[in-house]
Amino acid sequence: MRGRGALGGQGGAGAPLAVLVLSLCFLLTRAQTGTTTTISVKPSKPIEGGDVSLIPASIPATTSTCRWFRGGNDPASTIFILFFYPAPKLTLEANYTGRETMDSTCSLNITNLAGNYSGTYTFLAESSDGNKKGEVELLVSGGVYGVSIQGPHSVIEPNPVTLRCTSFGFNVSYYWLKGNKLVNANGHISLTNNSQVLTFNSTTKEDTGAYTCFGNNSFSANESLPFELRVYYGPDSVAIEPRQQLYLADTNLSLTCRADSDPPATYTWYFSNDSLPIGNDAQYVISGLSTSDSGTYLCNASNANTGLSNTSSVQVTVLEPVRNVNITSNPSKVVEGTVTTLTCNADGTEVSYFWLKGDQILASDDRISLSDDNRNLTFNATVQSDSGNYTCYANNSLSSSNNTYSLDVFYGPGDPIISPNTTFYVTGSSLNLTCTADSNPLAQYTWRFNNDTHSGGNWLIDNLNVSQAGNYTCEAFNEETGWNSSQFLEIKVLEPVSDVSITSTPSKTEENDVVSLNCSAAKGTEVSYFWLKGDQILESNNRISLSDDNRNLTFNRTLQSDSGNYTCYANNSLSSSSSTHFLNVLYGPDVPLILPNKTRYESGSLLNLSCSADSNPPANYTWHYGDGKVFQGSNLEPFNLTLDDTGFYNCTASNDQTGRSETRSQEIVVVEHLYPPVLTPASYQPLEKENVTLTCNTSSTKSITVSWRKDGKDTLPENALLSANDETLTIQSFTQKDNGSYTCVASNGLDNQISNPSVLSMAYGPYYAMIVQSGDFTLRSNVSLVCSADSNPAPQFRWFFNNSETKETKPTYNIISATLEDTGVYRCQAFNPKTNITISVNVTMQIKKPDDTGGDTGLSGGAIAGIVIGCLAAVILIAGLLYYICTRTSVGRTERHASNGNVPSAPGHNQGATDSKPRTGDEDIQYSTLAFKASHPPQPAPAAGQASDGVTIYSEIRKK
Repeated sequence: MRGRGALGGQGGAGAPLAVLVLSLCFLLTRAQTGTTTTISVKPSKPIEGGDVSLIPASIPATTSTCRWFRGGNDPASTIFILFFYPAPKLTLEANYTGRETMDSTCSLNITNLAGNYSGTYTFLAESSDGNKKGEVELLVSGGVYGVSIQGPHSVIEPNPVTLRCTSFGFNVSYYWLKGNKLVNANGHISLTNNSQVLTFNSTTKEDTGAYTCFGNNSFSANESLPFELRVYYGPDSVAIEPRQQLYLADTNLSLTCRADSDPPATYTWYFSNDSLPIGNDAQYVISGLSTSDSGTYLCNASNANTGLSNTSSVQVTVLEPVRNVNITSNPSKVVEGTVTTLTCNADGTEVSYFWLKGDQILASDDRISLSDDNRNLTFNATVQSDSGNYTCYANNSLSSSNNTYSLDVFYGPGDPIISPNTTFYVTGSSLNLTCTADSNPLAQYTWRFNNDTHSGGNWLIDNLNVSQAGNYTCEAFNEETGWNSSQFLEIKVLEPVSDVSITSTPSKTEENDVVSLNCSAAKGTEVSYFWLKGDQILESNNRISLSDDNRNLTFNRTLQSDSGNYTCYANNSLSSSSSTHFLNVLYGPDVPLILPNKTRYESGSLLNLSCSADSNPPANYTWHYGDGKVFQGSNLEPFNLTLDDTGFYNCTASNDQTGRSETRSQEIVVVEHLYPPVLTPASYQPLEKENVTLTCNTSSTKSITVSWRKDGKDTLPENALLSANDETLTIQSFTQKDNGSYTCVASNGLDNQISNPSVLSMAYGPYYAMIVQSGDFTLRSNVSLVCSADSNPAPQFRWFFNNSETKETKPTYNIISATLEDTGVYRCQAFNPKTNITISVNVTMQIKKPDDTGGDTGLSGGAIAGIVIGCLAAVILIAGLLYYICTRTSVGRTERHASNGNVPSAPGHNQGATDSKPRTGDEDIQYSTLAFKASHPPQPAPAAGQASDGVTIYSEIRKK
């Protein structure tokens, strides 16, 4: 299609009515022979107040005119005619309303829809290639539009105000938002007339804001423009900042007045009782304050819109600063215990005082007192700790100053302290004494010993001897206080302890002896003693005792545990020395212990015995065994045992020091080495009621015992008998429940050995012979006949064809590519060589041609049915007669026949029917087997082509 610009609705005189009618008729006539086009509506569901576009699917590029009609296709229904030739031109027709426009694609656009714009719209396009016509139904739904809010934009708090929401539309519902928060009705706000009317019952300043009304119905939703509501209020309570009341002289004053108000309040300042204002701004400033500026400052805030006003005031006081702080002391020289007063003075107005010692504030107590104005600090009786720096702080509400006075309290001296505070000294050592006493100022010191004096705080004496022992006195003196004090220290000079020794009585100690250990120090003065065993201090008890001076340690009765190191410590106040004595208590031997504590051994095993006994000194060991054999040593020389080594082995332990000896005896029993027993027979298939004997082949010595298990358990059948030595197991009258795996266990008291298993499984059968066919019995097909029979052991098979024995001895008889000569009777014979039972089963097979449909040359269907029914009746009659005869002849002999290995006569085993259906073909061969007991024992399998005398199997062949 050509590129065309958009064409708006433009006025024109229009073509003459005749021309228009003729043209329209011509076009309509052309349209009748033209094609139709589809028109899409966007949006698909237009609403009132909205816009819509009607868009033709496509128009040919050769289109010459486009026309739109509303409500019909006559001239009165025409909205537009767009002419493309010779130049694009749009004419407005009778049904044009001013809301329609058409673009170069011939699409009709309608704005601000109303409900009466619903109807049928027809589109007609004329082209040299053929006309296109389309119609569409336009349904304008009743939407919501023109939503607006009416009401006052301002109100004075707390007056009520009402806002009303209006709109165009049908069944309109309303809700309101303040900003983006939903407005809900409460005690303060009411919503009436379907929420169309919003009423503030009592306005507050929080109601100021932008309100939006939303209108909606089932077709559309719309919203109003934000409506600004302003609530005039205030002024609220007036605040003056800062609230500070005290100011220093020569500083600046700046007061600010504030009150919450809309519109903002106007402010007026007044001073004290003056009626004339001093300022008309929110801020009032005074530079360089003086005491005459002290007074009350009042601020008035007013709101011309609300007609309200409010007032607040602040009290201002101007002060002179504090300076020139001075402290004096009375008396000027202070001695401990005297009354002393410190006085503080300062310049300034409204000055107050307080005192600190260091960083601690002082208050009156039982020893110091403060005057009412805190200027005077009095010590009722000074002490040493009162010395220090005292600071007086003078201040008023706006300024502060201070001064510090150092108080020095004279005292002392206190009681002297002599160091080191050591009394005992070793001869030849040095004595260096120091004397100190608490005193202010420092004390002067004098030492006195017997008739000797020494000046100064220290006194050093080298190479002390015993004559220099005694009391050393120190005297301290204070020139300021006139006081003195003294102290003494006793000095003792001692000889060091050395050369400590221990003796034992008797020198040789045996268990239960009375023994004494004596300790002595060759040198030392004022020596004391104590004993340790290892690191444990010894004290007297019911078995050991110590002398009064602890020098003698006596054991009333020695024990083995008394052996050990005993140390004697000899010491005085300045030195110590020690000596250690090892006490060796001889004892034993005790009764020996022989290891391992084992009595039974297998022949060929290694004997390795050891003997031990508690003894001091260690015991000597001697072994006696066998026929006078002797061996020296705690461990008997190892050797491999034989059966002849059974006997008692004696170990003797002796102590040369105590002269005592003890003997222990241990019996050794040597048994034969145990090998796994051999159980015979390894497997066996007994006949029912047969007695079966199992033999456990192992050593015949009495030390070997035999036990039996069945299937891994110790429980044997009730019909099992054991021989005197348990080496044979006989199962009498064997039955199926006696089947299982039997083992014997040989034991020599040291080891168990399990035999090989002997598996017993009762022989039976064969029973229930049957033949199953696999494959179609047609010419050139492959057929398999599978013979099976229940038997233990597995039966031997022979196959007969038309009473002639074949070479096949396996359960399966295969016929490859069958011919007509393969038609005949197939017999399978199963033989159990253990039970000597033979059974047979026959099947008659007819080879059929693949295209054999039973034509004129064969029997009719009725004839075949008659033959089959007659055969079945005959077989059933014969089988019933035979069953009656056999039953009569076998009464009272069932048990004897079953024990002879004949086929059992239990229900389901005497007779049964097994059906085998071919997979394909027209024949369904079924056969049943009937088993009858014979009156004589089973015989060997008959020759080929002969029937068995023992068991006879009859097969019945039926054709359907």
